[in-house]
Amino acid sequence: MVGSLLGVYGLRHTRFESTPQGLFYTPHTYLGIALSLLFFARVLYRLVHLSLDTSASHAAPEFAQSSLTLAIFGLLAGYYIAYALGLVRWRNSVVLAKTTRAPGAPDA
Repeated sequence: MVGSLLGVYGLRHTRFESTPQGLFYTPHTYLGIALSLLFFARVLYRLVHLSLDTSASHAAPEFAQSSLTLAIFGLLAGYYIAYALGLVRWRNSVVLAKTTRAPGAPDA
């Protein structure tokens, strides 16, 4: 839920361009990087924590059972899914606008 809200926030701060060369967008740089770094830092922390714990005989299942790690992954996944759906929606609206434009109208 929070990840999808961040995805919507990221879409609102994305610059979209439709040029004769194609469709382009410039994403909100800091938000995507921050979420990716948060997840990477959490995975790195878990790997270090599990490697130092000599009593853990089943490190792989324990790694996937961390609720905080899964929550951060859900945040990242929700963000990227919402962002990707927003990009598809934008692309479809631009293509639809170009196909329904009056004949002889200049390209936007």
